[in-house]
Amino acid sequence: MIIVSAGKAFNDIDAFACALAYRELLMKEGKESVVVFPGPLNHSVTNLAKAQSTDFVVDYVLQSDDRIVYVDLSDPEHFAFGKESESQIDELYDHHYSFESYWQDRLGERSHIERLGAAATLIWEEFAKKSFAQSISAESANLLSIAILQNTLNFTSTETHDRDRVAFVELTMHRSMTDGWEAQYFRECAEGMETNFADALRNDTKKIEHLFENSLFVFSQLEITEEPKAFLEKHNEGILAYWSEFDYAHCLINIADMSSKTSLLFSDNSAWLTETIVPLFSSIVHRGDGWIVVPIHQRKQILKLINTH
Repeated sequence: MIIVSAGKAFNDIDAFACALAYRELLMKEGKESVVVFPGPLNHSVTNLAKAQSTDFVVDYVLQSDDRIVYVDLSDPEHFAFGKESESQIDELYDHHYSFESYWQDRLGERSHIERLGAAATLIWEEFAKKSFAQSISAESANLLSIAILQNTLNFTSTETHDRDRVAFVELTMHRSMTDGWEAQYFRECAEGMETNFADALRNDTKKIEHLFENSLFVFSQLEITEEPKAFLEKHNEGILAYWSEFDYAHCLINIADMSSKTSLLFSDNSAWLTETIVPLFSSIVHRGDGWIVVPIHQRKQILKLINTH
């Protein structure tokens, strides 16, 4: 059996779309597979996305003869089936940094890690490479389109590649969503975030060990379409309450506003923000006590800057 999966902590719309669409691709090739999401779906997997497909399982016991395809993920520490599942990996598709050489050495041409706005672009390109582009289902085309839109921050992110734009346009002829679906999707994201902010924050947080010596790095990201400082003031108490659960941790949130094309970075440790995060950016748009506003960045870009420095 081929298992298509992603992370154990949480799964966002890119992982959701990639896994379900890739399962369809495997089916077209006559291969049996199942999508497994042990980690919760975060607020980016809205009702519009779930209306396309929920053909996955949460609980699955990995068998010794199973083969795994991981999507939207390349860090072994976060694999759904743990680092010990490495020997069972057949292929890997990701657009995050840091593990390119690691997987090239182990998987060779079966490692697909490229600098793109969305991993969903890679999955669409696989449909095209294998001559199944014309037969892709509307549901998979819808999911990949949603994922590209969200992961490129509505094409405002500097990580957006021309390949993302091309994929999005090519998927147009296969989509079945009605006009206005883009606004509907982002509205659903906002409503989901507001309905249960604590879960939205918890399920879009990466916890990284040993990046800053022996301290845990708790790094949250939320995408919004409203004034970021007002958003922070509204949710400041909830953010700090969540961070209080962690001892000896450096905490940071990236509030990425697609309207102003800026990212507000906030930490509960103003001195640490000034010493460690501020020097990463050549341009600071605004600055306050414990927060800065910079041109819009995604979490993976900021992590790359941290690792580089």
